Amino acid sequence: MKKLFAFCIALMLAILPIGAAMAETIMIYGTVINTQPQSVVCTADGTIEQVNVTVGDRVTGGTVIATVETNKVYATTDGTVYLFGEAGDKVSDITAQYGAVAYISPAQPYTITATATDRNGMAVSVIPGETVYLRCYKDGKHTGVGVLAKLEKGKYTVVVTEGQFATGETISIYRDPAYTDQSRIGRAKVTIADMVACQGDGYLVKFHVQNGATVEKGTLLYETISGTFAPGSSQHNKVVAPTNGIVSAVYEKAGSQLSGAAPTPVTTAATDDKKTSDKDTTTSTATSVSSPTSTHVIAEVYPDSSLRIVAYAPESVLSEIHVGDTVYVSCQYIENMAEPVVGAVEKISRIPAPENSGVEAQYAVYVTVSDASSFYYGMNVIVTTAEAN
Repeated sequence: MKKLFAFCIALMLAILPIGAAMAETIMIYGTVINTQPQSVVCTADGTIEQVNVTVGDRVTGGTVIATVETNKVYATTDGTVYLFGEAGDKVSDITAQYGAVAYISPAQPYTITATATDRNGMAVSVIPGETVYLRCYKDGKHTGVGVLAKLEKGKYTVVVTEGQFATGETISIYRDPAYTDQSRIGRAKVTIADMVACQGDGYLVKFHVQNGATVEKGTLLYETISGTFAPGSSQHNKVVAPTNGIVSAVYEKAGSQLSGAAPTPVTTAATDDKKTSDKDTTTSTATSVSSPTSTHVIAEVYPDSSLRIVAYAPESVLSEIHVGDTVYVSCQYIENMAEPVVGAVEKISRIPAPENSGVEAQYAVYVTVSDASSFYYGMNVIVTTAEAN
């Protein structure tokens, strides 16, 4: 330990200005603490898709901590798609103005609505999704294929999937591709198919196709997500770190349901001026703070900005340490640390720390550092001060 002290003193003297080279140095022991953890919150509802961090990871502001699954809207038919709105818009606002987020003009523009009757005019049962076969009633030359798409009060709608017909043309509908009279289930005129409206809930996250694109049934058109978001927000399905720091807690995992979830307590640390051992550590008291019901706490970060060193100075040297003094902080157990980090005395407690093991009272000295990246929380450090002659 003496060798380590000698090394640190020599190192301090080496980096001090020439005029201060003979200055008296004071060395006190400290610990790295955090004065204010910060919650990483998500205001989206849904299922956690992925969590990208674990406790102890260093993150920078904007790092994606987790992602939330979106609601995906797919094309229900082949055709040409027309899109409205843009990412970040509320879906209800888009639909209020345009009626839908997207419309698809069907590739097969025909539709037929017929009464479910056989060749004798007797009612027959039909099944939505059933494939039927179409033939022109007038000359029998125009044929095609369709699908029963809707059944209501004895009438059904056929979406034409194959064949070319003219609007107003009368079509006979059969279950048998041989067009047998016994398989006929209706007769009706051809009309133009309506545009297919595509809706959604919450906010529009992103489009996956371009306006006017030709799409096939099953093509992913766009994504939406529900939740409460700040105006202008663009990270609806992403939970990002609010600042540079260290991940101190992770509360959720992939698959967690956020919709309607109770708010997770947020832990805020209140540091006591307390020396718990000869290694100069501190203890924290935790206070639960409820977050708003629309906010889900995903993780917690110790921000670099709230990193502090708490060291203990005996009363015999307390008069030599002042708020605002420049100090130098190095790790107690890492001898190959490149160089001490420059810090400043932020405050000095006027109440002695309890549980002193020596004769002298010990007082907490709080130090801020210019660069937090070299430190780990709980690390034991040495704080060196220099007083000019």
